[in-house]
Amino acid sequence: MSDHEKSNSAPAGFKSLGANYQPPSLEEIQALLPRDEVLEFIGHGGMGTYYRAVQSRLDREVAVKVLLVDAQEDASLIDGFKSEAKAMARLNHFNIIKIFDFGVADSKLYLIVEYVKGKTLEQLVARRGFGIREVVSLLGQVCDALEHAHGMGVIHRDLRLGNTMVDEEGVVKVGDFGLARLIGEELFRHNLVGENQDMGTLDYVAPEQHGEGGDIDLRADIFSLGAMLYKLSTRTLPYDEYVPPSHFVPDINPLVDQIVLRCMQRRPENRFQSIAEFRDMLLQLHPR
Repeated sequence: MSDHEKSNSAPAGFKSLGANYQPPSLEEIQALLPRDEVLEFIGHGGMGTYYRAVQSRLDREVAVKVLLVDAQEDASLIDGFKSEAKAMARLNHFNIIKIFDFGVADSKLYLIVEYVKGKTLEQLVARRGFGIREVVSLLGQVCDALEHAHGMGVIHRDLRLGNTMVDEEGVVKVGDFGLARLIGEELFRHNLVGENQDMGTLDYVAPEQHGEGGDIDLRADIFSLGAMLYKLSTRTLPYDEYVPPSHFVPDINPLVDQIVLRCMQRRPENRFQSIAEFRDMLLQLHPR
């Protein structure tokens, strides 16, 4: 393991996504991938920008994620990127967005990943509420993805509705495994602050990732699962003064309150200690 992988500080080359950020143009991305056809800009988040493209040799539609980095500013960044990308590429599960390739070109780091035709859970919950049966089905698939990743020694660290896709067949696809670790916790927290418009609102990320101390392990993902369950159930995220989901949805199964509260404990030892333990409680709400 390299010093870059061990460090929690942000590599020098990574940049914060500011309000005036302009993503690379289609022409710039096309220059990075001359053998492929870059079709359109999809969107951006705290760690990079997405584009839809076609790999011409395979006639395969893909998504290209360009990380917010200038590799010239930190040469060690490239080694860390390659190591983390290989770990992410080893994840091979139906509910995980596949990584097909990665590379460095013109001082930019990029990933070529499976293109999912669908919407993020963040987009879907903004449009409508979800019944408990659907919530259990969706989060059950997220559990399957996490259990596979954890078994391979990979913690997500940035699990949220915004990087969890649902395709046109209703299949959940979780993306962005490992990217929070790649960019370093310091910049990761900085970018989270930039994304939160209401600073009284908690996000999906466990307290230990906000600099409150303690090791970061799979229980950070369990905290995020609790926040996902909260928002899928109430269409909002909890605030600093925690209010149980039943406050917003009076007829909700009271077990939802119990599951969310246990997931979102500030101390990891007070949360569920495994995905299996969380799933067992989840399935008491409705069998899959």
